[in-house]
Amino acid sequence: MKLSTSYIPPHQPVHLSRDLEDIKSIGCTDVLFALQENHFQWLNGSIRFGPKIASQIGLRSSAVIWGFANTSGGGRSSRVMLENPEMWRVDENSKAYGGGYPNPMACYNNPLTVVKYGEYIKLCSDNGIAGILIDEPAVQECFCENCKNKFARLYGGDLVKSKKNVDYLSFQAQTTIDFVSNSAAIIKNINKNIEVSVCVMPPDIENFKEIAKLNNIDSFSTDPYWLMPNSELNIKKAIDVSIYCKKLAIKHNKVFSLYLGCFGIASGLEGKIYTEGKVLINSTMPDILTTWSYRGGIGLSSLSSEECDDPDVAWQNVVKLYKDYSTV
Repeated sequence: MKLSTSYIPPHQPVHLSRDLEDIKSIGCTDVLFALQENHFQWLNGSIRFGPKIASQIGLRSSAVIWGFANTSGGGRSSRVMLENPEMWRVDENSKAYGGGYPNPMACYNNPLTVVKYGEYIKLCSDNGIAGILIDEPAVQECFCENCKNKFARLYGGDLVKSKKNVDYLSFQAQTTIDFVSNSAAIIKNINKNIEVSVCVMPPDIENFKEIAKLNNIDSFSTDPYWLMPNSELNIKKAIDVSIYCKKLAIKHNKVFSLYLGCFGIASGLEGKIYTEGKVLINSTMPDILTTWSYRGGIGLSSLSSEECDDPDVAWQNVVKLYKDYSTV
């Protein structure tokens, strides 16, 4: 089993080197750079130096375009959206959801969305990133002209009038699957050797199990964050959904990846990262285990619920867990 952690990188080499050496020291073979659009536009030392330093240390680098175009996953802050309002999701009255600013979301059916995504992937590939994670794709709701035309073509109906009926729900789920497929295709077109991974949230696996069979997907995963506040999961349910995910991965000859939560953990629960995390690992034995996020999310905004109540204690439980499974 390979070990990894997500890592929101600084842009200066001296800090990258220290952090990546630390990540290597706990037994990691891989690192997942969580790159926001800002990392490419302004703080681009993160992508210019990070993968190179990781390689020198002996870490394989993957990346997630975290919060890309405010579509899915966390970390949503998008210049692309502010510069391209024609990409925004809109309601039945053609008004941007939430008024648009500050976090308008890109429509999966807008061809520009994948084009803009590909621009960031090209920068990742050019700088030595070996894997790309498509993180937590979620069902969208949008009634833009792209969506209306696609729905009419597939179902022969009116998207607005069909809202919430069976065809509508099927259409929105398929839209997400198509977006993942198109995103994976553009990654492979840019660099066929990049490993493409998709992480599907536990409640969505049944809707998106078709993703596991997509040809351009190399790794299929889930993130059963049972220790998060208000999570509907306990450790048993986390194990069950992870085993189901693993079966889908095996069925379609994919690498099985699993994500361990070390963010937003309430004080007093940190020890379960180790004790229950070990039960989860022994019950599922993923090909690669990635912790989100490095050092318990310390320093991240409370708006994102990323920082643990006691990040140091939470992270030490990850370190203890990784020492039990490290082969490096």
